[in-house]
Amino acid sequence: MSVVTLAARKAARADEIRLGFERLHAEMAEYGRARGGRFWVYGSAAKARLHFASDIDILVDFDEPEVSDAVDFVETACARLNLEGDV
Repeated sequence: MSVVTLAARKAARADEIRLGFERLHAEMAEYGRARGGRFWVYGSAAKARLHFASDIDILVDFDEPEVSDAVDFVETACARLNLEGDV
């Protein structure tokens, strides 16, 4: 039986968040290009200072008819990637 320390679990979760954010970032860029808008990331994700409890702070910048769909897209993507999004 192996013991996994709290520090190791925290490090693993931080790595999971980093990898998920890399994928999310690419997906948001593609979505924005296709629909003429942008997602702005700020906070720890923007500064590359993610840790085990980080959320992803996202501002949605689309024309009014597209805002709701863009919010739905990014919230669904965060859930799928096991990220806590603050949209």
